[in-house]
Amino acid sequence: MDKPCRPHQLWYKVKHVLPLHLLLLEDSEDEALSLVRELSRHGYALAWERVDTAEALQAALARGSWDVVICDWSQQRLRLRAAFEILQSSGQDLPFIILRGGTEDETADEVMGGAAHGYVSKDNLASLPAVIEKQLQHAAGRRCSAERDGRNNDGLFRSIFQNALAGMATVSPEGRFLQVNPALCRMLGYSEDILLEKSVLEITHAADVAFTRDLIREMRSGGQISRDYEKRYICRNGEVLWAHVATSCISHEDGTLSCLVLLVTDITPHHQARQKAHQLAYFDSLTGLPNRQLFCEHRHGCLIQARRERTSLGVLTIDIDRFKGVNNSFGYESGDAMLKTVSQRLQDCLARQDVLARLGSDEFAVVVSHARSQDEYSVLAQKLLNSLSEPIALDGQRVYCSVCIGIALFPLDGVEVDVLLKNAATAMHQAKQRGPKNYQFFSKGMNRMARERLEVEAGLRRSLDLGQLALHYQPKIDLKTGRVVAMEALLRWESPELGRISPLRFVPLAEETGLILPIGDWVLETACMQGAAWHRQGFSSLRMAVNISPRQFPPEGFCGASRRRTAAERI
Repeated sequence: MDKPCRPHQLWYKVKHVLPLHLLLLEDSEDEALSLVRELSRHGYALAWERVDTAEALQAALARGSWDVVICDWSQQRLRLRAAFEILQSSGQDLPFIILRGGTEDETADEVMGGAAHGYVSKDNLASLPAVIEKQLQHAAGRRCSAERDGRNNDGLFRSIFQNALAGMATVSPEGRFLQVNPALCRMLGYSEDILLEKSVLEITHAADVAFTRDLIREMRSGGQISRDYEKRYICRNGEVLWAHVATSCISHEDGTLSCLVLLVTDITPHHQARQKAHQLAYFDSLTGLPNRQLFCEHRHGCLIQARRERTSLGVLTIDIDRFKGVNNSFGYESGDAMLKTVSQRLQDCLARQDVLARLGSDEFAVVVSHARSQDEYSVLAQKLLNSLSEPIALDGQRVYCSVCIGIALFPLDGVEVDVLLKNAATAMHQAKQRGPKNYQFFSKGMNRMARERLEVEAGLRRSLDLGQLALHYQPKIDLKTGRVVAMEALLRWESPELGRISPLRFVPLAEETGLILPIGDWVLETACMQGAAWHRQGFSSLRMAVNISPRQFPPEGFCGASRRRTAAERI
């Protein structure tokens, strides 16, 4: 059973002098002395101090150990409600007694709102000792109750500490474990005895040791009171545990650090899921290279650094020639194997600070930040081309791979991320037109050529439906007889918007885009119909010659494919 707190004896039963530490809020020194004489006459040995401002009250509460506070309602310099709030903010549970006149009763109650512990009339100071003793007893009772609550709270805290699902620990200012709960032991795989022999740094992942050491040092110096963070621990079996840690300081009365309290939550599954989501969002699943999103973000950071340091930076786009044919001939699994081999060979050619990414099916890109001149970019481009000239084994066969490379330089060819990538892609298409295994630097004239090419391609796609294509027939003459023996069909295109366009310009474009297939079928059908018409007119021996693109010779045979496409178009 808790021992009862010893109350002060009532003043009228005192047979000896009672000590009393009195803090008096009074702006009249005469009235203060009158009150002190009255209390002394009733047997109190007083240690007292008079204050009349907020600052003086705060200072007195901070430096003294008081039994009671008595305030005169009529004093003017510090209102009593404000004085009571200062007492509350000091954290001291002291009796707060108000001296008042007979006409001030209702006003005092209304202003204080019942916050005062007692009221005594100035006309009846003889009742003051009894009020003081009563309030001292009540204060002693409150302290006893607080002590019992504290002891109960200690037991409750120990129960929470031992049974909590989260890991909990107290740690010395030097970082050694003082207390650990069972949940933390299970989490890390250590017994309590072993863990109490260790410091926090001993079980911290090497990458987080410096951060942890700095945090302990900062908290020891008072720079941090509490902190939430994520870190890694090394479990007893060697596995890495990701944890969310909430750390708080417990200080001595003099303000020095007593210990740290840690609340540790295992977030390893959450961290793994977050890492997986990050991998899916920013990396290519086949090659493991950064994808377009991450590449653009990294390139943006490189551009900021290049602007700040006034250095050069290059963006290279790389496209595999005829990759679709590999998928069609060997299957998609072989195509994936080729992409993995290509990505590895490209990486082997690059410096550690260079970033390689896969932007699309057969398109890669590189950010190069270490080259100092255009010649160095040329050397790197040729190195990349040479690395892919060696054959790749697919399904037991040696397959040769070739790429084309476009290069755009910062700040010469652009100062924004999207502009550099677009210009590098334009240069790459120019390299393709020069043939396989080529690289090309971007030039400003390429944009004009690219726009013209897009205009021609768009017009060519519409030309067949709009009847803009025509066949011109060039006769072939037997020089011995002077007779016309054959006709050669020549394709011509005259666009209302672009004018007359040379076959040397639009036929290669038709082959590259695949438009040569429907155009070729139309040419064959139109030439054959014209030849038949001439035969009906009596030129039965007249032959017809038609130029055929290699793209029109599929594996199943030229005639069959042509008939199939023509029939499909008629349907």
